[in-house]
Amino acid sequence: MKPTLMYLLTIPQSALWYLRGQLAEMQRRGYETVFVSSVGDGGELAEVSRQEGVRTFPLEVSREIDPVRDLRSMWQLHQIMLKTRPDIVNFGNPKTGLVGGIVSALWRVPVRVYTLHGLRLETSVGVKRQLLVWTERLTMLCAHQVVAVSPSLRERSLALGLVSPERIITLHHGSVNGIREMRIEHAKVQALRLELGLPEEALVYGFVGRLTRDKGIRELVAAFHHLHQMYPQARLLLVGDFETGDPVDDTTRHQIETTDTIISAGYASDVVPYYGLIDVLVLPTYREGFPTVALEGAALGLPLITTDATGARDAVQEQVTGLRVAVGDVDDLARAMKRLAHDEPLRRRLGQQGKAWVQQDFAQERLWQEWDTLYQQLLAKAQAGRSSHPRSLNGLWWVALCTVFVFTLINLLIRRPSHGLRGYQRG
Repeated sequence: MKPTLMYLLTIPQSALWYLRGQLAEMQRRGYETVFVSSVGDGGELAEVSRQEGVRTFPLEVSREIDPVRDLRSMWQLHQIMLKTRPDIVNFGNPKTGLVGGIVSALWRVPVRVYTLHGLRLETSVGVKRQLLVWTERLTMLCAHQVVAVSPSLRERSLALGLVSPERIITLHHGSVNGIREMRIEHAKVQALRLELGLPEEALVYGFVGRLTRDKGIRELVAAFHHLHQMYPQARLLLVGDFETGDPVDDTTRHQIETTDTIISAGYASDVVPYYGLIDVLVLPTYREGFPTVALEGAALGLPLITTDATGARDAVQEQVTGLRVAVGDVDDLARAMKRLAHDEPLRRRLGQQGKAWVQQDFAQERLWQEWDTLYQQLLAKAQAGRSSHPRSLNGLWWVALCTVFVFTLINLLIRRPSHGLRGYQRG
């Protein structure tokens, strides 16, 4: 009988972007694979089912702290587990990690894997940081195995005391899904160039991702203004949407919307043609898990400038495939951007070396094998030590644990003053 493998993520775009091909591959390897997430803004959950060939289930889940909605999400997931009876649950953060961890632990799912995609707490302070620390510890406690998507993310989790060393690993060289083979079609690139009004001679610095504070958009825009004074032919291309959860400041947004040399392309379901317009990929992030965008750019021969933040530092070999700068340092970022503007042979060399590195260390098939091996090892361990406990706990225990969860949140909010979010805190 096939083991049922459930993937649980907050948004379906994660399966379309970051897990592309993995769900179908696990199905091919003998798992009954199901995917659970929100529906998405444009019916993306149905697209996951079509693209990956797996069953999908909708789950209403909030990305922010919302105890009432979280309890509702837990009940919905309980109902989904009644239908699917999973043998393995792979739950990913932020919110679905907590919801998935609690419910799958209550169900006594034989194998529970928490995929750690990043730590939001790194850029939070006050009560919000305390809540995030608490929820991360609880989520990790619910899992048999925590898989950090990068070596530095594992190191950071251990430094913060979130989990014990033997319970957190990184598969192969990191990333959640490796890098698929991509091809840039010249015709699509040229059509985009005309549509966006990019001159052929423009030196294009590109950013691909969510336009948020934690992605370093303020620093990127400020550094580009310094650069443009020396290199008027330079352009900044932003591919992604603004978000309300972690918004950029009003001044930065106004600059993006009113500066002719900054091109905001908005959301793109297929970002590959945009890489064909970019000369230097820039990711001035405050925190990451393992930036897939950075590996995609490197796979297509683009040099990268990123920060020394958790996760980001794993995506570049300093002075070999790209350059690292200090987190939140506009001057350092501007210097790196100017250096690559001035030195075309360096850009070309970094891009070539990055492409070779990604092909060698981040092949998708190798990482899929690592996931399969991990699942099989954990299943064998679960079968060897299987207890006589029922698969689901008594409903009263379920209600009790959820009640404790809600009252703990309320208690923390009452007892600790909230200081909101501030800028990135080093150390």
